[in-house]
Order: sequence, then structure tokens, then C-alpha cells
Amino acid sequence: VTEKNNLLDKIKNERNLSGLDLRNLNLQGYDFSGKNLDNTSWGHYVEYGRALGTPGANIDGADFSNTDLRKVKHFESCQGCNFRGADLSGMTIHLASFSRNDFTNADLSNSYISAKCSFPGTVKDNDFTNADLRGMELKCLRIGYNIGADLTHFNNPASNTGN
Repeated sequence: VTEKNNLLDKIKNERNLSGLDLRNLNLQGYDFSGKNLDNTSWGHYVEYGRALGTPGANIDGADFSNTDLRKVKHFESCQGCNFRGADLSGMTIHLASFSRNDFTNADLSNSYISAKCSFPGTVKDNDFTNADLRGMELKCLRIGYNIGADLTHFNNPASNTGN
């Protein structure tokens, strides 16, 4: 318990969180804006598609505004998060489900966002106003209504594309 509390204090108070394993933590509503998150691990997806025994972090409602997320490892889902001005370019995000997030002015170029085709994720009710979506690939995701972006033309096999 003490080790977990020390880790949570570090996450709240320090700018450099590089290399931390944040899986299985409740980080709901935390402020990560502008912090160094290089090589942090948030999820439980591994390269070969097997899940680890540790669940992903709960980051719903977290603030990642103006944060460089390009070197984050195993990032998963977020509901109600702030990604305004964040750099997610070139990221690979597995087991994804994103709804009610703000991606205004975010760079998602050349990102690969996917879910398991047998259990599709969701991309809906997000704000993509002025976001860079060039080269982004979506796979096995249900696409709902999103502000500021037409996601219907993306490569998105085995999904149900909405409006």
C-alpha cells in the first residue's frame, strides 16, 4: 500500500514520469498535461495480442493537454479525457474505446488505433476540431458521431461505421 501511495504521489507532483508502469491504477481525473510520459505503460495489451494479468489504468477524465504521448507504451482507452494540443502522432493504441474526449488541435497523424474484431471498440462523441488525422488508421472500431472530423473514409475493417 505504501509503495502504491508513493507512486500516486509521484504521479501527482512530478513532471518526469518516464518509464513508469501505471497499469492497474485508478488515475481517473489526474492532470498529466505537459508531463514527460515517455515509455510509460498504461494498458495490458502486448505485441502478440495476449493480455497480461494486470488490468489497464483507469484514466477516464484525465487531462493530457499539450502532452507528447508518442513514446507511451500500451495506451488503451479513455472516456471524457482532454487531449487538446496533444501529440499522439505515430502511436499504436490497442483495445481502444474513445468517447467524449476533446482532441482539438491534437496531432493523431499516422496513428494506428484498433480493437479486437471479435469485441470492437468505439470512437464516438469526440471533438476532433482542427486535429491532424492524416494517415491515421482505424481497425475494428464502431464509429459514432464525432465533431470536426469525417472518420468514415478511414481504413476500418470489421467495424460498423455510423454518421
